[in-house]
Amino acid sequence: MKPWQKNIFQKISAWGKGNICPPDNVKIKENLSNIKRNILLGGGTSLSVVNERDLKDKSFKREWLAVALDGAVIQKSGKHYGTISSPEFRGYLIRKLLAQVKAGVRELHLGETNGDIYFDDWSLGLKGRSGFIQWLLDKYPREPEAWWREYLGEPGVALKKGSPLTRALFLALAGTRKSNFQKEWGAAGSWHGTNSSGEPAFLAALYRANLENFISELRVQLAVHGYTGVSIDIWGIAGWMNAMQNRPDAFLSTPPDDRWGLNWSTDPAFDFGENMGRILKIMRTEVKTASPIPLVYMIDHPRPFNDMVKLSDERQAGLMAGFARLSAEAGANFVIRSYSEAGIKPGPKTGRVLKELCAKFRTNKERTNQKQ
Repeated sequence: MKPWQKNIFQKISAWGKGNICPPDNVKIKENLSNIKRNILLGGGTSLSVVNERDLKDKSFKREWLAVALDGAVIQKSGKHYGTISSPEFRGYLIRKLLAQVKAGVRELHLGETNGDIYFDDWSLGLKGRSGFIQWLLDKYPREPEAWWREYLGEPGVALKKGSPLTRALFLALAGTRKSNFQKEWGAAGSWHGTNSSGEPAFLAALYRANLENFISELRVQLAVHGYTGVSIDIWGIAGWMNAMQNRPDAFLSTPPDDRWGLNWSTDPAFDFGENMGRILKIMRTEVKTASPIPLVYMIDHPRPFNDMVKLSDERQAGLMAGFARLSAEAGANFVIRSYSEAGIKPGPKTGRVLKELCAKFRTNKERTNQKQ
């Protein structure tokens, strides 16, 4: 039985204790002994964000970086992004994850699962055989050349004739033809993969295909290396995930927060009791969306966790107990960090709630083991 099937109430990880990816920075034997004691080490990666260590890695190729339509490298708040449309970049990330598993990690949490896609060669279809060009031809297989000329201009004609396409052809689009291109592609970098009209666009199909490919390729490599009992969990829930064939072991999500105007992590006066009904309704909807894959609510992401730990001890204790109870009622699991990156320890009331939740977990686990 996997970890996400056991109502895990506490997550033990290596935040604030150095990078867990390179094996030489980790006491591998100690981590493997933790597994035997049912202490599961959590790790993972972003499927998009590229850090300075990646850029300096000799095996990293700059052609994997996300780019605008004119080919300029995308940077937001100083961050670079890779594209998991590239099979090679997927392989690079998988090698990093395998190093974590070798070091003792047994829960792989994957973030930015839409890949923060823009206009790289693989996504456009200038490389590979599963990009925008191929998707568009599959969508309109019987339209004549005159229709393509009217709809997309020169790129449309080249598509129909099977002639080589370049970025310059797409970049030169204007007026209605540019609007048609944007409608088919979707809003670049959007989470839902929809266009300005809210309709699923190419990006939704690409996100789904990329994530399915990544999960499938990761599972193959885990099997090749003989790693078992590793859970692949992904952050976020979106409509484009519904049709996935290669699905994760669990979906991860932050409890309903300021995305719904619920500012429990920052407002000391937030009335949890008054909002319980609304929170539970949202949770049940998300559990239904994720089904049959389990959903795990986690107060783990820097936001809201770093905000929450600034609240009073009593408030934190109440939030943890409340979300644990509502998660169980909604049919979801609940995970909470019992530490912070700044080394702040929980107060006495929060610590007591954590111990109670962990004791409940152990009791449930013992009952489960007795039934097996």
